[in-house]
Amino acid sequence: MDPPPPPTASASPPPQQLPSALSSSQWIPAWLKVPPAFSFHAFYQERASLSAQEKLRIARQRQGLQTEDEVVETPGLLSQSLQALECAIDSIPEKEAYETALFVIPEHVECSQFRLAFLRADGFQVDS
Repeated sequence: MDPPPPPTASASPPPQQLPSALSSSQWIPAWLKVPPAFSFHAFYQERASLSAQEKLRIARQRQGLQTEDEVVETPGLLSQSLQALECAIDSIPEKEAYETALFVIPEHVECSQFRLAFLRADGFQVDS
């Protein structure tokens, strides 16, 4: 097969040239020349630098779950709350769903991080 013939000069018109009195920057609207005040890149960088606790606080605030007296998590509060939760679970006479979960995935149910998620959601309030 032979390659197609090259285009002839008369086949396409010459490119449009700007008038010499006008530069290309004059054709760009002014609002395109100004950098945006908001940048998604900066937003994602700032969000990535936040701690998990700060991200949780912002998410709760955005959903209207922010309380005036924010709980400060200390090691003592965490251990006391986990012990109180354990006592509250033990005081429930019939806990079929809990026992089923404990049988199926004991490593998940007995995990302190899993239990802390419930405590954090309820503001560390354990109701016996």
